[in-house]
Amino acid sequence: MFKTDVTDQGSITAELVENPLAGDLCFAVQRINRIISRKADDALRSTGITAEQMLLLAAIGEAGSPRILEVSRTLGLDHSTVVSNLKPLVRKNWVTMCVDVDDRRATRLLLTDNGSARLGVASERLWELEDALVKKVGGAQNALDLCRMPRELSTVCA
Repeated sequence: MFKTDVTDQGSITAELVENPLAGDLCFAVQRINRIISRKADDALRSTGITAEQMLLLAAIGEAGSPRILEVSRTLGLDHSTVVSNLKPLVRKNWVTMCVDVDDRRATRLLLTDNGSARLGVASERLWELEDALVKKVGGAQNALDLCRMPRELSTVCA
């Protein structure tokens, strides 16, 4: 748990009595991740794609034809996790894998037309979820502030 200023003690002490993990940064980040992941999976269920798969398709689509290593870095996942998560996307013909012509040891990824279409439908569902979340947190500026915090934290942890 992080240390608090004396001026923060009253409200934080009350919160810690109710939930002893409330002041634990790692716990808070993991909890938020699980909650939002479940909401995203629920929003995407009708599209036949999971939030994890959608992020992978989005990372590939954004980069054009990235190497697996580039996608790993973008998503903060190990190489082996990306490879195992790619297998169902390749089987469903949403992604193709090919040898990099500049470095035959590397594999490049490319969205298929089916993958682009699936990503488009999934993106619409997530935008609906995001719009609802933006309203719940008090508007776009608050949402941007909330996005900045994990980005800064991921930079510090990298």
